[in-house]
Amino acid sequence: MKSPTILPLAEKGWSSVHSVVEENKFWEIIEKLKLNGAQGILVVPIEKMIL
Repeated sequence: MKSPTILPLAEKGWSSVHSVVEENKFWEIIEKLKLNGAQGILVVPIEKMIL
């Protein structure tokens, strides 16, 4: 929740970003990601989260 996790991928220059975003900001963030070259965006619902 405090910051995204960024993992390098096998292909040089590519990374995977894992993050939790607020639902009311979801589409705005997705559009910004796509405009910046994001590909293969996977959206997974959160069933439970303990803070």
